[in-house]
Amino acid sequence: MTFILLVIAISFGFLSYAEGPIAGEPLLAPSCSLQEKSAVTVELHANVGDHGHILDHAITHSFVLDAITFQSDVYMSKGEFDYLVDLPQGSTVSVAQIKKAVSYLFKKNKFEKIIVTLTPGAQGYAITMQLVGFWTFKKLKFDGMMIGKENYRHYYTMESGDPFDKSKHELCLSKIRDAFKSEGYFNALVDSHCSYDNDTKQVVVHCALHRKEKFNIDSACIEIKGDASMTTVEHDDLVVYIQKNFIKRVNRGSYSKDYLNKETQNLKMALSKKGFIYVTINLREQVNYTTKKIDLVFSLDVHHKKEFVFFGNSFFTTDHLLDSILEFGHSAWLLPASLFAQEIEQAYQKKGFWSVVVQANEEPERYRFAITEGERVSVRKVVLKYDSDAHVPPQALDCFAAFTTSKFYDADIFKQSLDALIAWYLHEGFWDAKVLKHDFVRMSGDKVGNNDYQLILTIDEGPRSYLTSVSLGCFKELEHQGPFVMAQKKDLRIPFDAKLLHEQRRWLIEYFRAQGYLHVDIKPDIVRDKGDVAITWKINRGQSQSKFGKTVIVGSRKFPFESIVRQLTYKDGQIWDQDALKQSFLNLKKLDVFEHIHFSPDQITKVEDEKAVILKLQEDDPYEVRVRGGLELKNVTQQLSTDGLTYRLGGAFILKNPANLGDQFIFDADIAFGYREVSAAYRLPWLFDQPIKTEFQVFSNKYLQPGFVGNTQNIYEMITHGALVNFSRTLNYVDVGLSTGFEWMETSIPDRSPGMSLFVDSIAKAIDFNRRLLDQQVPFFRIEPTAMIDLLDQKINPTKGSFTVLSVKGLFPLNKWDVNTYMVKALLEQSLFVSFKSIVLAFRFRCGHIFQNNFSSIMPSERFYLGGANSIRSYDTDFAPPLGRFSNDQGLFQFAPQGGKSMINVNAEARFPIYKRLGGVIFQDLGALSTNRFATFKPQDILAGTGIGARLDTPVGPLRFDFAWKWAKPDPTCRGFAWFLTFGQAF
Repeated sequence: MTFILLVIAISFGFLSYAEGPIAGEPLLAPSCSLQEKSAVTVELHANVGDHGHILDHAITHSFVLDAITFQSDVYMSKGEFDYLVDLPQGSTVSVAQIKKAVSYLFKKNKFEKIIVTLTPGAQGYAITMQLVGFWTFKKLKFDGMMIGKENYRHYYTMESGDPFDKSKHELCLSKIRDAFKSEGYFNALVDSHCSYDNDTKQVVVHCALHRKEKFNIDSACIEIKGDASMTTVEHDDLVVYIQKNFIKRVNRGSYSKDYLNKETQNLKMALSKKGFIYVTINLREQVNYTTKKIDLVFSLDVHHKKEFVFFGNSFFTTDHLLDSILEFGHSAWLLPASLFAQEIEQAYQKKGFWSVVVQANEEPERYRFAITEGERVSVRKVVLKYDSDAHVPPQALDCFAAFTTSKFYDADIFKQSLDALIAWYLHEGFWDAKVLKHDFVRMSGDKVGNNDYQLILTIDEGPRSYLTSVSLGCFKELEHQGPFVMAQKKDLRIPFDAKLLHEQRRWLIEYFRAQGYLHVDIKPDIVRDKGDVAITWKINRGQSQSKFGKTVIVGSRKFPFESIVRQLTYKDGQIWDQDALKQSFLNLKKLDVFEHIHFSPDQITKVEDEKAVILKLQEDDPYEVRVRGGLELKNVTQQLSTDGLTYRLGGAFILKNPANLGDQFIFDADIAFGYREVSAAYRLPWLFDQPIKTEFQVFSNKYLQPGFVGNTQNIYEMITHGALVNFSRTLNYVDVGLSTGFEWMETSIPDRSPGMSLFVDSIAKAIDFNRRLLDQQVPFFRIEPTAMIDLLDQKINPTKGSFTVLSVKGLFPLNKWDVNTYMVKALLEQSLFVSFKSIVLAFRFRCGHIFQNNFSSIMPSERFYLGGANSIRSYDTDFAPPLGRFSNDQGLFQFAPQGGKSMINVNAEARFPIYKRLGGVIFQDLGALSTNRFATFKPQDILAGTGIGARLDTPVGPLRFDFAWKWAKPDPTCRGFAWFLTFGQAF
């Protein structure tokens, strides 16, 4: 008997583990309590049962935690588990803490069930959590088609992180097949296979798309079924009409369901205008998969014919009048002709034909309308009258500017003007303003026509309301901030406008949310005493400020949990800060290893002291190949014709997260006629435990300095090889960086003709470069600290803010015989943007100096240059004086840019919109270069250019065209202008 009772007890104790939840009953622990030091096992399912209620029944009191372990059939790091569960060993654990830990684990939306087992230990209990995950959809990859495959992605409706459902997967594939068929690809193959990651229980769907041949329409015919009223002649005429205007259009063409639907709708509209208002069209398709042809049969069910005939109309076309009648639908032929006549008269009267007369005549098979349009009236003047002696403000009449300047009366413009008038009165504090009546009075005089009218509006303004006080209750300190400042000035009477309420409420919500009060309730209490309005804001911030809870990363991934957490700019328990979430998003985005990143508060409508953050991440593909190519303009002739049009090819191979540290390996190359750039880099987002972005880079670049405008010969070439280590860190709006390493520089003159020595000497003299350094590979140690302060509102098209750059670059030769080639190059750049309504004023100041006594020892690639699309736009790229001169192969003099040791540059622009995405610019550029000591500029050294430009907004940034004139030409042979076509703003 005892043995039987023991078996029953053991069976009952493991019932919840073996069978799972029982419908209608709570999952309980064994009948023994914790006080009796017995084991407890609780099985919790994601979508079944009340987890808190089940745990309350299973665990009756707190206990000491001896140890906590977990087992999971999906990958989960111990660091993430400890972070979410947060149950330290040796601490006293309550059921509330266990419920909270379990809730965080379920928020990952990855675990189908969690089995919690409490085992008696030396001091208390040990907890073991068994985590059972379900398979989830990770991403969809298309194979087969190279072009257009992304058009079918929206048919696959499963989203990343959703439980993978095979039936839903098949349904999505069938939708893609249907889409192919609707485009005429009836033999298209849509195959799929799934790759399963057993560690994370994620499914990647590989979908192979093969369109194959597009089917054509072999034949199309019609079947018409008419009612008893249709005669044989009408039937035959209708067949001929449809054959000519419809069948011939769709027959013998490529099949497309969208095209057929469009043509069918056009046919129904055409038949309606011929009097066949009620028509149904059905399509039967017969597909021949062998011949890849489709036969179409259109079945038309045509009902009662009633034709509409119009006479005398000239302002409205017959089609326009028919469209207005057909708005009545299929029942139009049942309505009396007088009703349609009224509709036509109203349409004319709205356009100023006040004397229009429409005579209607109804016959068995048609309606006839004889229209006498008459003269169209014009309203030349608007007069506002009041029922009091109020003065008419001129701003009120501005509401009718479009109405009075219109050549003829238009009811729609009239209504818009009335709405604008009432809106103006409301803005000025006249809450009760209304138009009592309006009269159109014919004008008289020698200079007015018989159909010229003036509009007389009688208005009741009502009392004007002024905002006299704003109270914020317990938050009086806010009454002197934001939109409340003006209301505190007792000597200033502010007309009350409802927009003030919206502005003040929006400011309060943003203010308190920034303080961490996510569920603040703000309502205005408005008291109006005659013309005085007092507002008292009722503010309920809630019980306490919301704080950041745990950050729950949805799903399972092998990307290190610690590497994600270290990118977050907020901590658990910190006051809720939306800006911190935004910055965390940007930090993760900068890693460039995630395809999708999304932060959201958990259950935003639920009031909680601590609000968990749900983070959804989708890793990008492990590698990416980018290919780019095109044509570029090497230089431009004096006649503005293209010269030197050359190729440009490039590409990049990117290996993402190869060491599972958020790292990247990038190989990049660009090749064109005038340059070659090749580099390989390895990037790490952190340096040890510090948020310092680190990049190891090797590069090899070659640059050809072109000759002057109109000449395709190059002056010299510059080759640079190097190996660098770059460090950077972002602190709020400040980016600081340090680059250090080694560079090898070589300047050479291309071999063009015999007698090379004299030619090289002349070029070296023209560019003021030490002849001894030509064709010498000079090694340097490089160090370059930089700092950037970015306070712009946006990157591509800033409208306000400032941008500051400060850099110092040092190059120190490694060979003792090249010791005189050292240099320290300092550069300061400051940009400022100010907006006035739709106009943006942009300013930039740059100055720099190279600390090196001997100018001829400075490498040409390191000197300062002016001229081009981003400095002084009246000069061609790098061709701002000082210029050297030499004789080319043909014996003609040619200019060469020397650059400068000191540089100053000022740019000013006024950017304004023109039409939609097109904008204009007026700009002024100034600058100067000097080869002597710092700031030894003379007035004659100042270069200037004035110009105009256009900007066209595109998805990749503004397309820019600038045209600028020189104030003075440095040489009579130089042209007096320059123009540039490129992408991006000048600064």
